[in-house]
Amino acid sequence: MRIVIRVLAGLVVLIVLAGAALLLGLPSLLGSDAVRARIEDAGSDATGRTVRYAELGVGLFPPRVVIREPQLLVREGGETLFAAKGVSLVVELGPLLKRKLVVESVVVEGATTRLLLTADGLVHPFRAPEEEEPPEVREPSDPNLERDEREDLRLELRRIVLRDSRVVLEDQTLAAPAVLEFRELEGHAEGETMGDRLDFELAGALAAGGRFRATGRRESKNLTVDVELDRVEIGAMASYLQRGQRASGAASGSMALVRNDGEPTRLSLDLVVDEGEIAAEDLDLQGRFRLKANLEEGEDRTEGTFEVDATDATIRYGSGFAKPPGQAATARGRLIPGEGGIRLEDTEIKIRNFEAEVQLDTGARNRATISAPPFDLEGWQELVPALEGLAVKGPLAIPELRILTDPLEFRGRFDLSGLQLSPSDRAPLRFQGSVLAVEGGLRTSELVVLWADQTFRIDGQLSGLAASPRFQARVSTEAADSAALLRALTGSDEDTLEGPLDLSTRISGPLQGDQPFAERLEGSLRFEISPGRLQGISLLRSTFDQLGEIGEVAERAGREKGGKSLQRLYDDRFESLSGTLSLAGGRARTNDLRLVYDHYTVDLRGEIGLVDRSLDLTGELTIYPEVDEMLASDAGAASGKRRVIPLAGITGTLDAPRVKVHSDDALRFAALYASQHNREKWERAIDERLGDGAGREVLDELERILIGKPR
Repeated sequence: MRIVIRVLAGLVVLIVLAGAALLLGLPSLLGSDAVRARIEDAGSDATGRTVRYAELGVGLFPPRVVIREPQLLVREGGETLFAAKGVSLVVELGPLLKRKLVVESVVVEGATTRLLLTADGLVHPFRAPEEEEPPEVREPSDPNLERDEREDLRLELRRIVLRDSRVVLEDQTLAAPAVLEFRELEGHAEGETMGDRLDFELAGALAAGGRFRATGRRESKNLTVDVELDRVEIGAMASYLQRGQRASGAASGSMALVRNDGEPTRLSLDLVVDEGEIAAEDLDLQGRFRLKANLEEGEDRTEGTFEVDATDATIRYGSGFAKPPGQAATARGRLIPGEGGIRLEDTEIKIRNFEAEVQLDTGARNRATISAPPFDLEGWQELVPALEGLAVKGPLAIPELRILTDPLEFRGRFDLSGLQLSPSDRAPLRFQGSVLAVEGGLRTSELVVLWADQTFRIDGQLSGLAASPRFQARVSTEAADSAALLRALTGSDEDTLEGPLDLSTRISGPLQGDQPFAERLEGSLRFEISPGRLQGISLLRSTFDQLGEIGEVAERAGREKGGKSLQRLYDDRFESLSGTLSLAGGRARTNDLRLVYDHYTVDLRGEIGLVDRSLDLTGELTIYPEVDEMLASDAGAASGKRRVIPLAGITGTLDAPRVKVHSDDALRFAALYASQHNREKWERAIDERLGDGAGREVLDELERILIGKPR
């Protein structure tokens, strides 16, 4: 045992003496031009770059070499791709005694690494692009050193430690070069040999904001990386967006990268973005959203699955859609390469209670296909401003809808059966049928609308959906309840008008606005009510009330004949009411409004207010021979002709019209019957004064003057 102890003690002494000798002699060795040339050339061979350093230092425990201010250049005099305050190389003692340098580990402090992305590819410190000239390799200055001895100097790493360093990526392929900088880098990589297997860990911060931590393993051509992000600012990538696009927000979560030899690279991520904004063309997403994806990247394609949850975010599309936070907004599907862009397949989208299957192709012209089962539109005015004030509810189904951009086009169909709109203070509209999406707008297909429980057939279209929706329609109905429609149109509960309505119209106007719906209408309308009633309204009586004596004659005749004469003609029921109306500005203008009663006709021209039901009309009232006979009989004369009474104006409202007759017209009409009553007596008196036959001539001339008869 003593012999063994002595042997071991001797070995320790020898090792210490050898180490001391090495420590004393190594500085002069490392400082020689020959060794400097070897080291710089070996570094150049290993990295493909020109290697330079300020000086070398050594240590014994552990055996190490300290390189101060090392640099890696593209080429002599070129850009510096790597620089550090110092690099410590812990070396194995045995190989050094054999004039070989085997590095056990490397500690890098205060390093800055530049990565340049150029049109020729990525330029980094450790491999030169094929287009670059190889770095100059200098022959050793000491001719006594053989080439095979230089080649014994090898770099074999088992551990790398990084302290207080940074990496700068500069993309020079953009018009305005983008710079992405990683700071405060701390990490290590280790393995049995760096060329076989490497486990690594790296943490740091981004200059734009946020921190990250990455761990992983590289083995041969296989690589696995897991990254944790903490509020990393995605706006750092804004330089890669197209004009008009924006991206910002703090991303937190995880990412994983797996690359195996001969297999596609797999990338998975699960990120939450706070205070984010993603804007592209008319789409703008703001707030908090989550993104999950599992992608495979091959040589010429990337595909995989994705999930997006923007429930807590605001989503706007132009001025036609705005989803507030709290309303569901999710998407999940499969992403594959498409023709000139990206294609989404088997994608499910949910917005509020709308759930749809979507297929999307991006490229020079984006194309989307959407299909959705029925969903209730109640509450959607919070998301679609065009629905504000319409109180929309009921189911809407989309069997298939195709959307194309640049220019915007729609193709597809909406099923509206059961859908209901309730404009402010108006009766609801209930729909049966479909609407076709065509050329950026909507067109009806066999659409039937129930309004005020009346059935209308509509052939129309809606345009300007993204900005100011406007409708155009042909509407027709038969035997509709005019009283119910008038109540629905005006909002009044009074039944002024009654009777079955036949209607044919062409109307247009904005779908929404500050004005009442009736004031937004434009177009023309042809209608007929037969038979009908204007409750409590007799235009004949109103006219006779304006004729003075004739009105009294009518009243007297009614009383004398037990009310069975003229008074029965004051009935408010008519045979027909018809006309053509031109609609604009809340007014209906007409030139052919006609009311036909049993014993007289009223022809009118002018305007009717659609909202206030005001009247501003003129026209004629034509009495039939039966009425003329009644008036003439009471006046003691025989007649039986049609008589026309000019109406200077009908004002007031539909509920209470006021008839005005000019005094000259009233005088002429009254004189007609007054002259018939006294004609014989006046003729005899005139004949006595002027001679036989003079009375007839004078009275004929007087009648012509009073009544306006031609000569």
